[in-house]
Amino acid sequence: MKSTRRLARPVLLVMLLGGLVLSCASGPKHYAAKDLSSIAGKWRGYAATQLGNMFVDFSFGQNGEWQAQTDRPFPLTTFFSGNLWIDEEGKFKLTSQAKGFNGTAALYRDGDVRWIIFQGDDGSLNVELRRY
Repeated sequence: MKSTRRLARPVLLVMLLGGLVLSCASGPKHYAAKDLSSIAGKWRGYAATQLGNMFVDFSFGQNGEWQAQTDRPFPLTTFFSGNLWIDEEGKFKLTSQAKGFNGTAALYRDGDVRWIIFQGDDGSLNVELRRY
């Protein structure tokens, strides 16, 4: 009987901690955008790249165009532009001539706070943006 109790406590503790870790790891879920007006305007954030980290300003237009400016070259220029549209999951697909700026962005919300997380298709760029 004692050996069963000794085993049950650690197993229960591991299960509880595992559930806590999994619930925290899932984080907030993106919400599906219905049109480009949900992100139209200026956003500022931080980019993590294979070349290091940098600040970035994005401007999204309701016409399906976007522009971005970084505080240092990535890899050769600081100005980027392209087109965007909404896919079937309600995420934003960005295309550009520039390497790294082709990818998917999703809009998140926690109360009144909204942010965008962008991931480049080639894995060279991850950006988190907040409206300013």
